Parts: sequence; structure tokens; C-alpha cells
Amino acid sequence: MRLASIFFKSSVFFLFAGCTIASLPPAVPQAELEAEVESQRALAAQTLRDNTQHIADLSWPIVANNAALCANFVEYRSGLWIAHEQHVPTSWFDSRDESKLRIGEEAEIWGIAKDSPAATTVLAVGDRILSIADEVVSNSKRARGVLSKALAASEGKPIALRAARGKQTIEVELGSVATCRSKIRVTSRSSINAKANGRTITINNGLIDFARNDEELQFVIAHELAHNVASHVPKARAGAGIGLVFDIALAGYGRVWAGGVFSYLGARAMSKKYEREADYLAMYYLANANVDLNGIESFWRRMASMDASSTGFALTHPSTPERFVMMRMTRDEIEEKRVNGEGLVPESK
Repeated sequence: MRLASIFFKSSVFFLFAGCTIASLPPAVPQAELEAEVESQRALAAQTLRDNTQHIADLSWPIVANNAALCANFVEYRSGLWIAHEQHVPTSWFDSRDESKLRIGEEAEIWGIAKDSPAATTVLAVGDRILSIADEVVSNSKRARGVLSKALAASEGKPIALRAARGKQTIEVELGSVATCRSKIRVTSRSSINAKANGRTITINNGLIDFARNDEELQFVIAHELAHNVASHVPKARAGAGIGLVFDIALAGYGRVWAGGVFSYLGARAMSKKYEREADYLAMYYLANANVDLNGIESFWRRMASMDASSTGFALTHPSTPERFVMMRMTRDEIEEKRVNGEGLVPESK
């Protein structure tokens, strides 16, 4: 027991002794630290505004020109993008004031898509929304919900919107058009990623920085939109549900829990086919939006250069060489239809 105590005390001593440093960096004044925190939070918010406006401009021709291909997956949209609240912690330990750990809570306009109905009004990025369809809104979440509900009820007819610009109050009649359905948001995450959940498309700042040109970003938007339009997410969930039945049956009759492996495999059984279909549909969405398709498949070469493992077999995604070749073939298919004067509609079974 005494030896254990000595060992513990020695371990603690060496642990903290090993954490000491020999140099003497200057002590950072708390006031300067807090000022810099505010500066970096403001910069993060501005980056989100800039990227939101950029994605608004790039996504609008895709969702607005493919309503016919989206079948029943459509909604009325104005081209107005409202702020989306996000956590921006100052440190791992500083959680005393939650209001300082968020940006985008105010009902501020962060994007107005070019050539959209909103672009024909006097509204501008930075304006703060006061009310929509005579309903007062107090934050961005409420404003997004009220706007979506009001546009759905309007069926394309203008709705009243009041906004503030400094001390000035602005009143407009906001129109809308039928577009492919999907809420699109930009996040402050730095990872090179985008995802769809069946209703929403999320695009990270990191992916926006990674994309070499606008066409690559538009391909990502169209790809994620295709996942939503083709109901890939609920289909994958259904597969997981079927797999869960086998997991439960095995646990009940064999007294063995497989760790959810059948649920896992069920959700991913069609994953590669879903990814191929999303790439295929995305090319048609882009073509109908008059996006230049030449060389757009090179996006996958650049993705492969970031991760050599993607050039081979992967469990949930086709290999990048396969996607590259398939997209090039789809582009040839689309060009042939253009030459023959055919409609740009994806082939179906």
C-alpha cells in the first residue's frame, strides 16, 4: 500500500514537472484577448455571410431551372437567404455566456440570389427582417420558419415583408417561383464536406475553399440535391430498418447481439448505387442550369489527390476513377441530346 502511494505521488510529480516550459512568453492581457475574440468572431460571421451569398448565387439556377425534373419535390422560394445560427466557442472551457458562443441568431439577410424574385426588390444583405406576412419575427430561426410557411401558402403571389436598415424601415412585396425543394445552408466547419439529409443541404466552408471554381461547387450542390430528390436518405433508413430486424432476430433466437452489423450493412447496401445516381442526375441538373460541364469530372481527380485510398474500392462510395469516367460519359450523353434537339431528361428504367 505504501509503495502504491509513493508510486502515485512520484507519477503526479513527474507529470507536472514534464509540463513545465523553460521560456517565458509574454502574458496576454485579458482585455486584449477578449477584443481579439470579438474580432475573430466578427470575421467568422462575415465569412459565413460572404459564402452564403456565393452559394445563393450558384444554387439558384440549379433549383430554379429543374423544377420539372424534381417532380413532386418542389416548393416556392424567393431567393432570400436568412442567417443560420451557429456555435462559435471562444474556448473549450468558456461557456459562461451562451450569447457569446453563437452567431447568426438575428433575423439578418445573408444572401439574395442573383436573378431571383428577391433580387428585384430593394432588400440588401445585412438588412434585418422585422416581419413576414404581418407576422413579427424575433430571430433567424423564427424568420426562416415563417418565410417558408408564408411562401408555401402564397403559391407564388407576393407576400409583405418589413426590414430594417439602420434606422430606416423598408417594406417590400416579395415574390416567389416554384423550385426544387431543399433548404441550403453554409456552416463554419473547415472540413471538406457537404451532405444532404432528405430536406436540407449543408455545405462546409472547407469545401467552398477546396473547390477550384464555381462549376465544382455547383456540381456539389446538384449532387446533394439529387440525393434529396431521389429519396436516397429515407431509402437508406429503410434498409437500416430491415437490417435491424435481422439484428433483433439473431439476438432473440441465437442469444447473440451482432453489434448492429445488419443495420449497418442494410443502410449501406445501395450506397454506391445512390452515389452513382446522384452524380448522373447532377450532370443533368447542371446542364439545365446552363452550367459549363467541360472538365467538371476533374473534381474527382482532385478529391483523389487528397486521399489516395479513394482511387480503389470503398464501402459506401464508388471509386473516384469510376465517378470520373461515368461523369464524362454522361456529359457525352447530354451533348448528343443537345445535337439531336432532345430534352435534357435523365434516362430511366
